[in-house]
Amino acid sequence: MGGGRRIVLPVIVGLVLTLAILMIGGVPEAGTEAFWKKLCDAFTVPGILLTGTGLLSLVSDQGAFDGIAFPVRKVLGLFFSEEKRAAMPKTYFDYVAARQKRGAKKPRGTLFTGLAFLAAAGITLVIYLTRYPL
Repeated sequence: MGGGRRIVLPVIVGLVLTLAILMIGGVPEAGTEAFWKKLCDAFTVPGILLTGTGLLSLVSDQGAFDGIAFPVRKVLGLFFSEEKRAAMPKTYFDYVAARQKRGAKKPRGTLFTGLAFLAAAGITLVIYLTRYPL
């Protein structure tokens, strides 16, 4: 996947989620207390989802799920052709060595996009709390 799509796709997903959350139950009148609450929620939900997805991707690249992925691939390999099975790693050690040889990917745009949505949620929360103190 190209470098631009690593950022653009999560941004689009986040914006679609934000708009969907804003549209649920209708958008309150701009500048009202209900509007700022809903806007904060609309940024928080995609922020948490995208950040969580980015963090899972990050730990997966480091091999956190290798112990689960290898046996699943071995079982699914039973449904592949003989040539594909022969190309698959035979042992867990071979599987881990092949993953390390490929190298870890750099952190994806999903993590940073999620953090940006959380920052936007924080900003809207500050605006809400300054206008409408508890």
